[in-house]
Amino acid sequence: MQNQMEEERPTGTSNLVFAVNGHRFELSSVDPSMTLLEFLRSHTSFKSVKLSCGEGGCGACIVLLSKYDPSHEHIEDFTISSCLTLLCSINGCSITTTEGLGNSKDGFHSIHQRFTGFHASQCGFCTPGMCISLFGALVNAEKTDRPDPFLGFSKLTVIEAEKAIAGNLCRCTGYRPIADACKSFAADVDMEDLGFNSFGRRKRIRKEVKSSLPLESKRFSWYKPASIEELQSLLDTIDANNGVQMKIVVGNTGMGYYKELEHYDKYVDLTHIPELSVVRRDQSGIEIGASLTISKVIEALKEEWKGEFLSECTVVFKKIAVHMEKIASEFIRNTGSVGGNLVMAQRKHFPSDIVTILLAAGSLVEILTGTMREKLTLEEFLAGAPFDSKSVLLNVKIPNCESIKNISPERNSKLLFETYRAAPRPLGNALPYLNAAFLAEVSCSKSSAGIMLNRCQLAFGAFGTKHAIRAWKVEEFLAGKLLTIDILYEAIKLVKANVMPEDGTRNPTYRELPMSIWISYFVTNYIGEAVYVDDIPSPRDCLHGAFIYSKKPFARVKGIEFNSKLLPAGLTALISFKDIPNGGENIGAKTIFGPEPLFADEFTRCSGERLALVVADTQKHADVASSIAVVDYDLENLEPPILTVEQAIKRSSLFEVPSFIYPKQIGDVSKGMAEADHKIISAEIKLGSQYYFYMENQTALAVPDEENCMVVYSSTQCPEFAHAVIAECLGVPEHNVRVITRRVGGAFGGKAIKAMPVCKTNLLSRSAMRAPGEVQGSYIAEAVIEHVASSLSMDADSVRAINLHTHDSLNSFYDSISRVPAVHEVMLRPTPGKVSILSDGSVVVEVGGIELGQGLWTKTDTSKERLQAQIGSVKWDMLIRQAYLEAVNLSASSFFVPDLASMRYLNYGAAIEGAFVQGIGFFMLEEYTTNSDGLVVEEGTWTYKIPTIDTIPKQFNVEIANSGHHQNRVLSSKASGEPPLLLAASVHCATRAAIRDARQQLYSWGCIDSSHSTFNLEVPANMPVVKELCGLDSVERYLQWKMSSN
Repeated sequence: MQNQMEEERPTGTSNLVFAVNGHRFELSSVDPSMTLLEFLRSHTSFKSVKLSCGEGGCGACIVLLSKYDPSHEHIEDFTISSCLTLLCSINGCSITTTEGLGNSKDGFHSIHQRFTGFHASQCGFCTPGMCISLFGALVNAEKTDRPDPFLGFSKLTVIEAEKAIAGNLCRCTGYRPIADACKSFAADVDMEDLGFNSFGRRKRIRKEVKSSLPLESKRFSWYKPASIEELQSLLDTIDANNGVQMKIVVGNTGMGYYKELEHYDKYVDLTHIPELSVVRRDQSGIEIGASLTISKVIEALKEEWKGEFLSECTVVFKKIAVHMEKIASEFIRNTGSVGGNLVMAQRKHFPSDIVTILLAAGSLVEILTGTMREKLTLEEFLAGAPFDSKSVLLNVKIPNCESIKNISPERNSKLLFETYRAAPRPLGNALPYLNAAFLAEVSCSKSSAGIMLNRCQLAFGAFGTKHAIRAWKVEEFLAGKLLTIDILYEAIKLVKANVMPEDGTRNPTYRELPMSIWISYFVTNYIGEAVYVDDIPSPRDCLHGAFIYSKKPFARVKGIEFNSKLLPAGLTALISFKDIPNGGENIGAKTIFGPEPLFADEFTRCSGERLALVVADTQKHADVASSIAVVDYDLENLEPPILTVEQAIKRSSLFEVPSFIYPKQIGDVSKGMAEADHKIISAEIKLGSQYYFYMENQTALAVPDEENCMVVYSSTQCPEFAHAVIAECLGVPEHNVRVITRRVGGAFGGKAIKAMPVCKTNLLSRSAMRAPGEVQGSYIAEAVIEHVASSLSMDADSVRAINLHTHDSLNSFYDSISRVPAVHEVMLRPTPGKVSILSDGSVVVEVGGIELGQGLWTKTDTSKERLQAQIGSVKWDMLIRQAYLEAVNLSASSFFVPDLASMRYLNYGAAIEGAFVQGIGFFMLEEYTTNSDGLVVEEGTWTYKIPTIDTIPKQFNVEIANSGHHQNRVLSSKASGEPPLLLAASVHCATRAAIRDARQQLYSWGCIDSSHSTFNLEVPANMPVVKELCGLDSVERYLQWKMSSN
């Protein structure tokens, strides 16, 4: 493959010059706080780049950045997160989005074709980012010296293909078809060749790094110093101007974690200073420039440098690199700097993996304050006063083995280095629960058979302290000792006594784990042309809104104010319940128990309730304004809020459930319990909530029309409900409102209707998640079976087999059944439809369905092809023209009403892997916790972890049962999302079985009593929960058992 590239030089001015998909842009003035994503979506036609999380944690906004490296005279290509990349930082670079690879006009790229062929997209919102992630991997694989592949393949490997999309999130597909599409390019995969095309064109802008002319705007400045001396002069000048807010930037990836609200007057870009972007090697170690990206550091540490270092030192460097590959995602590592990571850990106590592994390696740092340079150990740097903008981290140095290992002719010693990381995701893109790194020099004892630990360096991080620390007392205790069971046992106790999480740390007992571990270790969607609501161009002078939410569960709202110093420009209005039009109602949704308000009135009755809407000239200004709003609450003489089901029951705060929802009573439960030989009197099962985590945020665009009408483009699943609510809120007839929904970027019920609550609490009323109630009910049934099996010391599958439904038992609940592994009841509702053939022969289909990835419009195209096939030799356009001449009505309307036999039917449980993987998230990964006021603790992609490609089943076997054609259903269609979601409880049950075996092992060591087989496994059963049930002190217990056995 050849990269066909055009060269262009900037004009030499201070203008910002870059290219997007071959189109040149030159800007003379720009707000330095503007991100690349903002520019692409608001100033170009390239809308495939999506705004989803805004944190660099989902991959929906990924683009390929190409820039010229003058030192090596070649082009660098790497993926970046455009939602975090500041526009000014791409000066002289070229950007490629999925539209730049191919499109419906110029032809599709082979990536688009493969994604289509493997059905690797459903809602399509995340797909453009997936395509660019794969494209970046393909481009860089082609630069390697690997052998040329066969036609249809690339130099990419299977492992690289999987890692390419490890940072991209998808809630629909379950990742399997996406992974298959990516791996189909790999030369080492055994997969049918589907064809391969050349890459698209990119524009290269050759950049000279010598000018530090600032890019000025009316209020802001962007500086690019080209040397340390320039940087010092610049910092002195800015420091002399009191009150000037300055920000030092490299990749700006920290904005994804720390949502800064400050307005900066000056931005200083360090990426143009050569001294901060180089790697120096000598006999003393490797010195890494602070502005070097994490990806570049990984490359440098993996490089072979013959003769400079001992082989053991090279192993240390490579293990550091391997650990760094598990940090964040590739598109974050490509721009995030190692220096920025260390500064965040020092200044803001960021739970950094890099700090921990460098601390164990005995690393040093060099900082610049004014004109003074100072070298410190990494430990001294972390313990110092918080870094400010007057100081700059210059470099970090990893020493070679000579500074750690004492070499003598008498001692045949060996250097060992290991790192440890426990996190929700194996391949990164998740903060660690904890991390650790250990460097040790060992040798064979001369006096006895055994291993002598000559010296060691132990570092522990992310376990509840401000930053990673060295375990000095443990190191001193172990130094010079023979490693015996007794010594190891004492070392563990010493670690626990000296390395302790601070108060308030989540899962504190689990975060003691590394101490024991150390011992034990020793198509249109594809090209981005699909239009979602947020892709629709905003009308001129369009205003943007952001809600202000309550942070109290029950309080009077006395007023809302703003901090005038932080208030952005462009704020237009603050809308609350007082601004509802005359004749309108304060209504935001309709439920079975009545309407819910759009805004809180004088009282807020739950945390998260909407208090007001901030309206501004841009979405960014509206978001900032809503985040700095100060709400004045009054709690005087109010009853305490109800925040749990238990509190609601105690205070009789319940809804009256309609009788038609009551379950059908089968058998006599009381009689059965009385006659039972064994009884479980009570058991407690708690199930939390789950975020929908749809990639497209809930979005709407309202455009006023003539005669007091309103056209609303909405991402709702149920436009008919939104239509009625909008009309009632505005106080206008429903015919004055038009709601349009073309497609939705994921929903899972979150953009449809409210859930059906039972208890009246001061918690936010939630929407109905996919298979509402059924997931919980089916899991409770499985939990009962597990409890029975544990109480009777039986295998759970044996109890399950005894209690499987038979044809007769199912007939007790339903009139007609089919024998299937999981049964789920589906309800159909009446739906309108209209088909019209226009004068040119094209077909317009109007349906009551919403495109959610099911291929609604593809089926429309298929219907036209069938019509054309039926007319034989008659030309289609001639037939239609004649029909129009004879005034034949070429429109047909229908209202599909399912008959009683098919309105409710039982659906089988083998279907789409995406729903099963979503269920894995619910049962195993996704924590949804709230604080004392009912506010959700997990916010965004940094703390809420859905499954990724590295957490799906390695092998997933699905067999679709053929139930035959049903003439009363549309194309024999069946619901396919809910049943596999229910079946995901099997993963939880399998985990329970594994825990039971682990506890049996502890029982054999005499560590726990005979009740070991009975335990409560929470949902989600995440890593800390599972480890605690398996025994956090299992290593110590084993050592105690071993010592007693001897």
